[in-house]
Amino acid sequence: MFSRGDYRIDEQASIVRKALTEDRTTSSLTRVIYAGEPVQIGTDSTTPAAGAPYMIPLTDGKPVIGTDYFAGIPVNDSDDTSSADGEITIALAIPSLTVMTAKGSTPANIDTQSELDAYLFDSVNANVAALVYTINEDEGVDDNVHGFVLIGGNYVTKEMDFTVKPLASLLGSNN
Repeated sequence: MFSRGDYRIDEQASIVRKALTEDRTTSSLTRVIYAGEPVQIGTDSTTPAAGAPYMIPLTDGKPVIGTDYFAGIPVNDSDDTSSADGEITIALAIPSLTVMTAKGSTPANIDTQSELDAYLFDSVNANVAALVYTINEDEGVDDNVHGFVLIGGNYVTKEMDFTVKPLASLLGSNN
């Protein structure tokens, strides 16, 4: 499996813009960034950095408030190569306004409306396993650390709706 389409913009309150991706020799990335794979700013796949010019895939347990700067969801695959930087078009997530959707990490936790409702307004982060991106509703609430807020979902499809907090966002941070 891979990440294409794991995250999506559910309600269009975003701005679509071009962003840069680093070549795969300088970066620790060994593949393109896929459309639908959440991205943050950084210098390579393990080093998020304020003011960095490149998009990198969101890593497990991210975004963390004050450390990571979630950017949004790519609408196309990146075109970088092993020797040349590239570009990617992303739907920038506007903090607290852009609603995104992804599957929950543990589908059995959200297979009824009452179970889904129990997670409303919890602060959570992404879960990444084998290039599959989900929302980690299991990690417990930490409002001072976790960069996403759950605002609903669909128990039939096991999907959760969420927004990004301003201090975990490229557009809302003080980077």
